[in-house]
Amino acid sequence: MGIGLTSSLLFALMANADSFLVGVSYGLNDIKITLAANLVIAFFTSFGTVAAMAAGKLFSKSLPKNISALAGGFILVAIGVWSLVKPLFKGKIRHGLLENPEKADKNNSKQIDPKEALLLSAALVANNIGLGLGASVTGAAVWLTASLTLVFGFLCLWLGCKAGKKCVSGRFSRFAPAVAGGIIVCMGVYSIIS
Repeated sequence: MGIGLTSSLLFALMANADSFLVGVSYGLNDIKITLAANLVIAFFTSFGTVAAMAAGKLFSKSLPKNISALAGGFILVAIGVWSLVKPLFKGKIRHGLLENPEKADKNNSKQIDPKEALLLSAALVANNIGLGLGASVTGAAVWLTASLTLVFGFLCLWLGCKAGKKCVSGRFSRFAPAVAGGIIVCMGVYSIIS
C-alpha cells in the first residue's frame, strides 16, 4: 500500500472519529439518524475536507516543498496534542455541539432530519478544517482523501449509532479521541522527519 493511500486512509479515519462518537451518543440516547441526514453529514464533511485541503495545497505552493511538509507536520502535531490534552480542560472550555450532539435534535423528535443534520455537519466541518489543511500540506491526495472521508463519514456515523444501541462503554468513548490524537501526532511527526 503506497504512503499516499495510507496517509489518505488514516486521515479519513481520524477525520471521522467524531462522527463515530456522535453516532454512539445518538445510539445511547435512542436518537435515530435518517439515511438522508447521514448522507447530508457525510457529503458536507467531505466537501469541507476538500475545501480545507484545497486551501492547504494553495498555501503549500507558496512555500518550498521541505518547508510545506514541515508546516503541515507541525499543524498535525498541534491538532493531535490538542486532542490529547483537551480532556484535561473539560470543566474550563465551553461545550459545543460535538460534546453534546443530542442538542442537534432541535424539535426533540428523537430523530435527526436532514435540516438538523446541517447544523451537525457545520460542527464536524469546523472541527476538521485544521486537520484538512495539515494533511494536504503534508502531501495527502485531495480527491482520494475526500472520497474516503465521504465513505468513512457515512459508515462511522451509522456504526456509531449501532454501537451506542449495544451500549458501548463510556470508557471506549473517552479513549477514542486520545487514540485519534495519538495517530494524528504520529502522522505529523512522520511528515516532519521524512
